[in-house]
Amino acid sequence: MSFRISRDYGEIVISAETAAENAVTYGLTTENEILYLVMHGYLHLKNYRDYTERERKRMFDKQDGMFRELMKKSRGVRR
Repeated sequence: MSFRISRDYGEIVISAETAAENAVTYGLTTENEILYLVMHGYLHLKNYRDYTERERKRMFDKQDGMFRELMKKSRGVRR
């Protein structure tokens, strides 16, 4: 969930338990599902909406692209 606090600030709240359940459904790690949800909340704070099919497609296309780019970049990171 995302909440706009002011024009310049907002909060994103994520349930780790729900993210863990979703991760199983979508074949992701819990950490990656949390990242995906953070991106979703961020896009809402940037005024993307997902109330209609058209809005949902636009938002998820952007979100999926951001997620793919992050995953591609993270493969080169050694820990």
